[in-house]
Amino acid sequence: MLTLDLESRPAQPVPTPVAEAAWAAIRADFGLNPDGKVRIIKHGGNTKLDHEMVRNPTALIASHTLPSGRVNGTCVNDTHCAVTCVVDKSFRATTSQVATARQALLALLKADADAYATLMVRDVRALALRADRNDQTLVVRPNVGSDVAWERWLPGEFWDAISDAGGHAYDYTKRIDRVGHLIPGVYRTTYSSTSATRLSTVKRILDRGDTVTAVLRQPANPRDKSVPPTFAGFPMVSGDATDNRFLDPAGVIVGLSAKGQLVRQWRKTGQWGALVATFDNHAKQGDRK
Repeated sequence: MLTLDLESRPAQPVPTPVAEAAWAAIRADFGLNPDGKVRIIKHGGNTKLDHEMVRNPTALIASHTLPSGRVNGTCVNDTHCAVTCVVDKSFRATTSQVATARQALLALLKADADAYATLMVRDVRALALRADRNDQTLVVRPNVGSDVAWERWLPGEFWDAISDAGGHAYDYTKRIDRVGHLIPGVYRTTYSSTSATRLSTVKRILDRGDTVTAVLRQPANPRDKSVPPTFAGFPMVSGDATDNRFLDPAGVIVGLSAKGQLVRQWRKTGQWGALVATFDNHAKQGDRK
């Protein structure tokens, strides 16, 4: 499993020209423009985060997207989300150029993880400078479809660049061992629940001050991003109104309306699927036992 292999040892940065040469060679192998200066972490190109920047132009939001799933070794626990993963099912993911570019990223990560880490440091430093010039706050989402423990693998220079810029990094994760403030003041992750998530697990996470997402049984409404004030007896905030999970208060459920494949499945079958939260079927009762 690629994810676990990466986490077994911290990356050792190499000279940037060496890393760029490795990236150029991989890009050429995939029939892409062999330019080793092409960024691995990018601002723009992610529909949700682009909309976030329109709503809040004082933020520069950058994301990093690898091919997702166990087959690619980038996600240890994708049992419930594989069929609806935005990295595989979105319109952009179906375009050959985007898919090829993401496979090239994965190939570089597998072939030369140290070069990959070097380029991530290079890119986040460049983004920090751009944010500073534009008087913006830098926000980085390292996992869009993957679930890599970057906090165990990336060199300190990566997190220092974000911290020194007064920025933030955040992610969603299905790994209990990756929930919370992983790099204090810099990197925060939110547990992404499914229909299989137990109420006791949710309570344990929230009681220690971390946060949990819950996909709700309601189709997304672009004009109404509100959510109920509570869910399963816990306070709830909207995960559709903003994606800035690092701003969430401690111990809340993050409510997300059903979207995409989930809604299409519901309309076709009347079933909401494995991502919609139930928390041991106590959600409707508000039971916090």
